[in-house]
Amino acid sequence: MDAFAGAERAHPTGIAYFDLVASANYAQERGKFADAAAFYRRALELSSDDGDLYLSLGNSLFELKHYQEAVRAYKVARERGFYDADVGAYRIAVCYALLGDEEQALSWLAVAVASRYKDRTVIAQDDRFVSLRSDPHFSQIVGALPSNIDGRVAGWNYDLDFLTSEIHRLNPAYSAALPVDYELRIAALRRAIPSASDQQIAIEITALFASLQQAHSVMFPFGMNKGRIGMVHLQLYQFSDGLYIIDAPKAERDLIGSQVLAIGGKEVNELATAMRPYLSRDNDFFLNLEVPVGLLWTDLIGALGADASGTSLKFVVRKEGVTSSRYLPIDRGPIDPDTIAIKLIPPRNSSARPPLYLSHLDRNFWLNALDRSTIYVQVNQIQDEPKTSLEQFAQRLDAVLKARKPRNVVVDVRLNNGGNYEASLSLLKALFAFEVSRPDARLFVIIGRNTESAAQNFVSTLNQFGGAIFVGEPTGSKPDQIGDDSLVVLPYSGIMGSIARAIHQTNYRDLREWIAPAIPAPLSASDYFGQRDRAVEAIMAFIVSHR
Repeated sequence: MDAFAGAERAHPTGIAYFDLVASANYAQERGKFADAAAFYRRALELSSDDGDLYLSLGNSLFELKHYQEAVRAYKVARERGFYDADVGAYRIAVCYALLGDEEQALSWLAVAVASRYKDRTVIAQDDRFVSLRSDPHFSQIVGALPSNIDGRVAGWNYDLDFLTSEIHRLNPAYSAALPVDYELRIAALRRAIPSASDQQIAIEITALFASLQQAHSVMFPFGMNKGRIGMVHLQLYQFSDGLYIIDAPKAERDLIGSQVLAIGGKEVNELATAMRPYLSRDNDFFLNLEVPVGLLWTDLIGALGADASGTSLKFVVRKEGVTSSRYLPIDRGPIDPDTIAIKLIPPRNSSARPPLYLSHLDRNFWLNALDRSTIYVQVNQIQDEPKTSLEQFAQRLDAVLKARKPRNVVVDVRLNNGGNYEASLSLLKALFAFEVSRPDARLFVIIGRNTESAAQNFVSTLNQFGGAIFVGEPTGSKPDQIGDDSLVVLPYSGIMGSIARAIHQTNYRDLREWIAPAIPAPLSASDYFGQRDRAVEAIMAFIVSHR
């Protein structure tokens, strides 16, 4: 009885606390940091249990340039175990640097790096640490190349040591032991360094990343300051009936629509099989997206036995029943990452209006009605647009669904390679609300090889907690994956890559390699060049046959 009475007496205080926090958050969102800090302090006088409140207080104090007070708030938040301990340590380091306490700034930077801080390579560019740049300890923290490294062999070996240490530091699956294949390959690579070219070493480093068997642990073919990886400028796509050229520079536009049979004297199927150890992935279906890109890296296919050593590369193609050969120029200059295309594009050889799913590739999200009972929603990235957030779009979708009361909703994420999963939570809520809004509601989700990362998390959540009908082809990732890109730059060579650093798991028992479609709808070359969308056609046929 006394305990109940005590709780009842405390109730008004709880409401006051809630209102103070809401007022503080409102003030902080609008840049009124002095008001926000005052509200947060008053709320903490009523209850100090929530570590996130100290984090928010620290952020307001930081904006007010009250760095010493911000440090105290951040440290309490860190003790309470708030989200992203690495970012918290970095914020504390910044505060100490701005206070002129270099020793504490270095100490907390080391804590941030040890806590899997993902942007290690950009710490050196942070002007708030300008006074630390001459300190050897700072150079070690940011992963700079030591001054005592002498010569090419020592430089490449340092890169291999650095890569291994970064995998241990960042990747939760390999904080201790590394895969046997990694250990065997790195030992062989160390022996080969004296006689291997820089390009050959870089290609073998792609295999080191790939041996981790994670799509987010991958080497990028750009940024190198030691050697250049050659590339042919085409866009290839693996359809259900073969590998085809879907885009090409102006001089080779006549090749668009051609099936590729061989490259550099090797059949494409043979190269695709030999390439597997060099391609990072969560599952093997993702190879359908990666192989067409890898076939254009001339140093990679050269390592697999293709003739790619000259200034041009031989392609054997077939178009309209005629087989021919074409030599295409090899670009050995710096690779612009924006020229590496992986997503499907509207057919270049047609003046007809592209199918719906290829009509707004410049939009992250949009919606349209297919008929009176079906709303089509395409989400190409789990990211906000410049003028509209994904949350605002979800609110609009929710309003449309409540007003029109459709029976069917089609969500198309077949071209979505990720973003920020948390940004999709409002969209998930709107879709689940639709599913329970009427007993005959049907949610169709179009998936494919490009559905990965945050998009995989999105569809995994729909799969686990709802009744979505999946259409298309398998997803390019696993429901249980290790993701979250973290940039790694090898100090000697400048090779860039990513090491996965976070476990994304909707269900620890879900060991599937991918989410498979309940209604398979593979895309053939004839469908693509003929402007047909087999996935939407299959859905509409299903709707007609299951009224």
